[in-house]
Amino acid sequence: MSPAFLLTKRTQQVKTHKGQVSFPGGMRHREGQFPACHGLRETEEEIGIPALVDVLGQFHDYRAITGQFGSFVRGVTASRIPPRLHSLECAVRIEVPFEFFRTFSAEDRAP
Repeated sequence: MSPAFLLTKRTQQVKTHKGQVSFPGGMRHREGQFPACHGLRETEEEIGIPALVDVLGQFHDYRAITGQFGSFVRGVTASRIPPRLHSLECAVRIEVPFEFFRTFSAEDRAP
């Protein structure tokens, strides 16, 4: 099994970001809580990955087009976990191998 980025495509039933491709996760429900706590909880709810994720660190916060801030946490699992999608939130689970991003040369990138 090679390392991969895990993404989801959101359904048309969700309140925000309908049909968008995104990292799994969600809104923070308690202030002061480490971002990984709510991210792991939401990831388990959305795509069935239990909190068996080793958290490696956090990316810089990002402001979405909705004005909400996101705190992105990266982590790994010891093995591939079969998908179990929350039918109202996630339409598709997408795995993009790290190797995909290594195949682009400087000439392939948009100016």
